[in-house]
Amino acid sequence: MTNSFLYRMPAGIPGDVTRKEVAKIEPQIMGTYNPLPSITSPLVTSYGVPVTMLNDKLAGITAINDVVYGFLVRPYPTQAELVNQVIGESTPSINQIADVLRSGYMTVKCLAGTAVKGGQVYVRWGEDSGTQGSVEAVTSGDQVAVTGAFFMGVTDNDGNVEICYNI
Repeated sequence: MTNSFLYRMPAGIPGDVTRKEVAKIEPQIMGTYNPLPSITSPLVTSYGVPVTMLNDKLAGITAINDVVYGFLVRPYPTQAELVNQVIGESTPSINQIADVLRSGYMTVKCLAGTAVKGGQVYVRWGEDSGTQGSVEAVTSGDQVAVTGAFFMGVTDNDGNVEICYNI
């Protein structure tokens, strides 16, 4: 994110709840395990991404049949494990309580495709051509549509965009 805005304000920081008055957020415990040798890591590595429940703990999306439980909320204020992390690039702590957006509006980072208002939100479950668990606006085989999630506009210069989920 830059310090001067020449054309438009940034859409927000991934994981930030944008319309708090209608948000439904619940606390859950982050998982710290790798259940299958074939999966590189079900850990959630960033805020604003879809998560699933695995053995009653939050885990990243790693398979086509993973059910999206919600989106990981960025806490504020927060104490980053690495002091010099950039805003929007922090990594969630494992084995701790994390907030999950079950219904509402949130800023996410769209890593592929062109987001349009009312467009379907997809999550990548495969690793072949992108980041596993990332939010995308296009489907090419390794993505699955997130039921009830839609883009609320176009991305900013950093790829951030507001979505509505389960409204």
